[in-house]
Amino acid sequence: MTDINYLKEIINGRTVAICLQGKSIETLEKRITEFKDFDICWTSLGVFDIIDTYILSKINKTLDIVFDCATVASARIPHYEKYMRFPRLEKFLSRKKKNLWITSRGIIRDSIVPLYPEFFQLYQHKICEVDRFFPAKPLGKWMNVPNSFTLAVGAMLAGEAKEIIVFGMDGYLGDPTKGVESYYKSDYIIKERQAALGTVQDPGINRDSKELEEKFTNKLIEFQKLFWNHATILNCSPGSIFKIPKNNTYDEIIGRLNDN
Repeated sequence: MTDINYLKEIINGRTVAICLQGKSIETLEKRITEFKDFDICWTSLGVFDIIDTYILSKINKTLDIVFDCATVASARIPHYEKYMRFPRLEKFLSRKKKNLWITSRGIIRDSIVPLYPEFFQLYQHKICEVDRFFPAKPLGKWMNVPNSFTLAVGAMLAGEAKEIIVFGMDGYLGDPTKGVESYYKSDYIIKERQAALGTVQDPGINRDSKELEEKFTNKLIEFQKLFWNHATILNCSPGSIFKIPKNNTYDEIIGRLNDN
């Protein structure tokens, strides 16, 4: 299994773009050609393959890093891993380019090793435990985050990102039975939720949005101090409910990239 140095090699001091799946990322799909000449480290979480397929393919690029440490109920692990997580991870990791999957020690212990030991043997040089980025004592302090996105930001800071731009960071505080409709390419998210939870209703969407607004700033400060990296975090998600990080327009982000 690889370590933080491999992450640093991939980021290579560049701006990192984290592509989330809020519906506003449709704007990136429409304007992606304006980003084709920038040297960006492209990153995504969860159902990351839709970013490759519908957005980055338009500029002949693919994700450099994917972050996925989502857990599911024990009874659903075999079905979920076989039909959802591992097919997309294998497609990603089998590429010839230098890329990386960041996950958790728990996913490796509960899913990779018992279910797909050959997968681990084949791609371990492209797999990294996010747990390894933080002090072992007290590890719980650092891993106690509002959601995976917050942990992904910590990982990018550890990897010496120059700055971080987040697309599709919309948040949702509406009807909890309809939260899945707030996602980009929601038909893919529906399949994901059904496999992981057995239902498309996920109250965790609202919970994560509330906790992110309440806790993100303090966790960011902790991560910046830990990794000695005070990279700016920029939200570029039209209509985002979040006040922190500050929301920026696409024109502002493109202007900033041109100035870098």
